Amino acid sequence: LISPFIGWFLRSMFFEGYLFLYCFFLLSLYYDMSGYIPLALVTGGVMIFTCIIFLIYPVIIRTFYSCTGLLSPTIISTESSRHEIEVKTFFSLSSPTTRCIYEGATKYGQPWGMGTWLDTSYQGELLRGIWKAGLPVGPFESLENDTRNMLVNLRIIFASNAGGKWWLNRTHLRVGVACIETCVSGNFFKVYGIGISCRFYDKWTNPM
Repeated sequence: LISPFIGWFLRSMFFEGYLFLYCFFLLSLYYDMSGYIPLALVTGGVMIFTCIIFLIYPVIIRTFYSCTGLLSPTIISTESSRHEIEVKTFFSLSSPTTRCIYEGATKYGQPWGMGTWLDTSYQGELLRGIWKAGLPVGPFESLENDTRNMLVNLRIIFASNAGGKWWLNRTHLRVGVACIETCVSGNFFKVYGIGISCRFYDKWTNPM
């Protein structure tokens, strides 16, 4: 499996290469050698531009953010059960700043227990569920702002006494709880469902 970012980059490069071959044969350039260089220059320029967009532009933006401090969050409020921060973006002058709000239980200065997270950015989400050490571990529900996709995380109890490669090999029974996240509405992601965490228990009582 490859990341979506690399996937889009490879698709763009292959598509531009396909357009080069398509124009090459459509315009019958194999009979006119004078057209090789212009077409190759145009295609090479488009591919270089694609590389700049996918590989160089993100580095420039991150460097700009680091130099200007636009990614530095500003704490708006830190009430006992509500924490709100404000994050400036590259387009802060023309659009509202992003606000991230957490409301719920905390422990050791981190979300821990039942809580709700709201990120008002275009690619943010509204997430409500169980947190541990600052991370959502489930069960929880998540709704994306942009796509309106809904993801749900559920805890599933499982048991196994498999002891090896062969089906006759058996060990003592072990049980556990797995937090599984999957899509329930909107687009379906191929990598889902995925396990967020898994915890085994020995003889139902002692955690391993």
